Amino acid sequence: MVHLIVHLAYEAAIGGPIHFRWMFLIKRNSGDLKDYVRNRSKPECSIARGWFQDHVEQEINDGVELHEDLVALAKGPNQWVLRYKSFVINEKHFRIKEVDICKKNQNSGMFVLAAISSYASCCDRNPRVEDVRFYGVLTNILELNYGGDRRIVVFDGEWVDTSLSIRIDEFGFTSVNFGKQIATNDTFALALYAAQVYYIQDPIDIDWYVVKSQPHVLFDSNFVNQLSVCHEQTLDELVDTDDIDPRTDIEGTTVDLPLTPQISHHQSDA
Repeated sequence: MVHLIVHLAYEAAIGGPIHFRWMFLIKRNSGDLKDYVRNRSKPECSIARGWFQDHVEQEINDGVELHEDLVALAKGPNQWVLRYKSFVINEKHFRIKEVDICKKNQNSGMFVLAAISSYASCCDRNPRVEDVRFYGVLTNILELNYGGDRRIVVFDGEWVDTSLSIRIDEFGFTSVNFGKQIATNDTFALALYAAQVYYIQDPIDIDWYVVKSQPHVLFDSNFVNQLSVCHEQTLDELVDTDDIDPRTDIEGTTVDLPLTPQISHHQSDA
């Protein structure tokens, strides 16, 4: 049914012309955004990805020159990924848990410091961004290829629950419990931001592991460059004595030696 101004006289008098308050365009845009949703658990991410791909494609069709990295990011990574059992990044050698079990050295522990927004309660409208420490064990190493040299390495692992499985004792040591892990499908972290840690099992409470950020042969010492100051002293200030008796408790012995003429380097060069 088409509503004319004569049908909605009161609404027209209050709201004005229809094109200023028409919801059709807004609803159509909302419907287009809903079509982008592929993952219903995270609709915002799906909408942002779909809009970005369509926007880049529209810019290319209009003849706008875009950066190659932007176009590659819009296309997404290849469907085939590379899987590694070990990887070296940030001067650290990481190994997956499957391989690390058979080794003497432990290289599967990892740590990520992430900024997480949280709320004090369900009625809180002001989120607080705080740095949260995530401790985990590396289980998979994947490399995403966006074409050419555009490669991104991500770490997949088992992460402990930050609210129930982390404690700090009175000595400042951090312990984690891998019996309580985070129940989520988003277990990936960028390898560039991952730090390496080591876990030592508590002999009393075997479910807990003490976290160490440095290996046992490496010490985090602060080196300070110290400059030794040398004071200048001229030779004229020295006492020129031929007979020196350093000891006075016994009788000294004086030996007469012939003095040989000393030739300076300047005279010898001349």
